[in-house]
Amino acid sequence: MKKSLISLMMLLIASFSYADDNMPSLTVGAAAPDFSASDTLGVEHRLNDYRGSYVVVDFWASWCPDCRRDIPAMKALYEQFRDYGVQFVGISFDTDREVWAQTYWGKYQMHWTQVSELKKFRKNTVIDKLYKIDWIPSMYLVDPEGKIVMGTVEINKLKEKLERSEEHTSELQ
Repeated sequence: MKKSLISLMMLLIASFSYADDNMPSLTVGAAAPDFSASDTLGVEHRLNDYRGSYVVVDFWASWCPDCRRDIPAMKALYEQFRDYGVQFVGISFDTDREVWAQTYWGKYQMHWTQVSELKKFRKNTVIDKLYKIDWIPSMYLVDPEGKIVMGTVEINKLKEKLERSEEHTSELQ
């Protein structure tokens, strides 16, 4: 019994430290790296296009079970904060345009901007290196001046930060 309890405690500690080890690591207050990627129609989007607004940058992929699990919560955040001028940009690490489009539009109806390099994550992609992404889903909140407000792998932490900012509505407009 004692051995089982110790094993359970070790497992819990490991799981909490695992999430922390995979946190995006850009420094709060640092300039968010500009990036360029295309949507499914081939239209190029850059982070700098969103200057003047808060931006949620969501790194995900259709093949990622944790990402798919978080989509309903991300959709709820989009619905809750889009009227405050918060912009959302999804960056997919899918390599197949059709699968990517079918997932974000066909299956989940993710109505915010979605872009992809359509290259293999952590092998050929550039944006993951700019943002030091080792785990997905990962999210960053960028302020209107283009500075990092937070980075997280936990959508609930993003929600808490946005809700705290919502109390000070002027911060989001």
